[in-house]
Amino acid sequence: KENHMVDAVKALCDRIIQEGNIQGNKPEERITRLETEIESADAKVKPLLKIVLAKWYWHYYNRNSYRFINRSRTEGLDEKDFTTWDLPKLFAHIGNLYENVLKEEETLKTISIKTLSGFLEQGNLPEELRPTLFDFFAHEALTFYMADAQSAARPTTAFEITVDSPAFGDFEAFMKWQPETLDTDSCNFRAVKLLQRLMKAAQASDNLDALLDNDLIRLAWVRQVVVGDDIANAYIRRLESFAKAHASHAYSATALGYAAQEYHNLGESVKAVETAERGRSAHP
Repeated sequence: KENHMVDAVKALCDRIIQEGNIQGNKPEERITRLETEIESADAKVKPLLKIVLAKWYWHYYNRNSYRFINRSRTEGLDEKDFTTWDLPKLFAHIGNLYENVLKEEETLKTISIKTLSGFLEQGNLPEELRPTLFDFFAHEALTFYMADAQSAARPTTAFEITVDSPAFGDFEAFMKWQPETLDTDSCNFRAVKLLQRLMKAAQASDNLDALLDNDLIRLAWVRQVVVGDDIANAYIRRLESFAKAHASHAYSATALGYAAQEYHNLGESVKAVETAERGRSAHP
């Protein structure tokens, strides 16, 4: 009634957790209760509750992955009981929760991250990197899409990112890229589209820090999922190009740090140290 929406969400989640503990401390009980509460919740808090719900689903999977990993397709079984779902269905449902929230992109862009003060734990990075609720919610979704576990749910026609694709290209090439795939539920596909949205938003608001941060997140992630030959050297070349293009910005040192790590992984210790020293001397 007093319009303290953050306190309302915290209280609601705490109540559900306590009720779940009384019912036998079953995570699935909490998820079911939260889904019921969302149906009748105030429109102002529904987006945040859906983000919490998505994270609770993800937590449930991480605690019970052994139940899902080798489970066959489950069409026709109890569609309401998520504990019986197969892995693609579970991941698609979590992804849809995020996508449902992010459909309100224009509204979320107008709401400062400060509105969640008291709900989020303070991090060690500046607020400028996640200035709005859109930025914050989008990065919560990216964390899910980029998780290693997603590979276990890929279909035979899975969307793949090749080393010569615009995903590994420069900023302009990546932003113009319109990947074609039948696998539109793919977490990799959704991550690409969401990164493009985040970078477009940062560009529109002249937020160079967020733009470069997202670009480096893109390159580091693509390095992990890309297929093809000579991936490590392609990654190093792109990082060096990034560092050169943004030499006056501190993120050029971050890019050189990533390149140094890659040289180290290749066993090229001398190049790793030289590259790291270049970054440190440019931006101590």
